[in-house]
Amino acid sequence: MFEQKILQSVAMQLMNGEEVLLDDQKLRIKRVGSGRLRQVQFELNGRKFEAIEQNRMKPSRWGKLAR
Repeated sequence: MFEQKILQSVAMQLMNGEEVLLDDQKLRIKRVGSGRLRQVQFELNGRKFEAIEQNRMKPSRWGKLAR
């Protein structure tokens, strides 16, 4: 449950800012790919994660989930 709240916080910060605050770290949000989607890499409980903005305009499954 705690991890889920952290992941939700990262997702909200990814969409609304220029950096993600996680514990005492400031993580820079990068723009990647031709669509210039937002992306941030972070570590949680010893595991590495990569959060990537999904393009809502795409007809793919991920695009539908992002809507």
